[in-house]
Amino acid sequence: MPSIPNNTSLILILLGFICIFYGYKLDEEGKIESNKMYSNLSNNLFELKFKSKLFENQVNNDSEKISQLRNQIKNSEIEKKILKEEIDSLIDKIEDRIDILYVDSLKTDFLIKNYNQSNNQYLLELNYALTSKIFGLIFIFLGIFGLMKIEKLNNVKLNRELNLIPISYKYCQSCGKNFNSIIINGKNKDETINIAFCNNCFDDGKFKKEDLTVDDILNEIILDNNIKDNKVKLKTRKQLSSLDRWTKTKYF
Repeated sequence: MPSIPNNTSLILILLGFICIFYGYKLDEEGKIESNKMYSNLSNNLFELKFKSKLFENQVNNDSEKISQLRNQIKNSEIEKKILKEEIDSLIDKIEDRIDILYVDSLKTDFLIKNYNQSNNQYLLELNYALTSKIFGLIFIFLGIFGLMKIEKLNNVKLNRELNLIPISYKYCQSCGKNFNSIIINGKNKDETINIAFCNNCFDDGKFKKEDLTVDDILNEIILDNNIKDNKVKLKTRKQLSSLDRWTKTKYF
């Protein structure tokens, strides 16, 4: 089972992704709402502008008709009462159109106010979204850092456990001879078996020949095996140099 710190790191990473997702969601919702309000406001402004132009033409036409009717009152024998009624009707139409424009202008002012409030709210939500994303990234970073730290600790623990496992050698780490029934392991001072060196090289916790060098052993091998090939000599020396005694590793 995963450890509690491991779970904590995973929870932090998950929380980080949730915060980032929430931040993007706030951002997108704010954009949609802001675009919707802007579109609505633009449509109403266009409609108000169109109505204003239309009513302006109609008012001009009605004003011209009123002027003509007034001239007829002065210059014609048509009954003044009928003309006056027509004039009053045109004036009422003009006033109705003015009232409609006034109501539309109030509606537009209301939409502008709502749009400004919505835009301010959108800017606030943008800040929330940005904050959420930043916290999300921080949580993810902390979670990944925690996992890396746990991995490092696990590696250290594994290395310690591996170091407790006894090392097994097939040949002496001083002279290079294979262990067998004749060439056996030497002993440490406490009479325990030394796993690295044979009894010809090592006994009672010390080397039998303290001043022995790798070249001395090489010369002994060359003489015993009558080696004349220089390549074989170099290869043998390389193999001897890689043994634990000559790499200064302590086993006693």
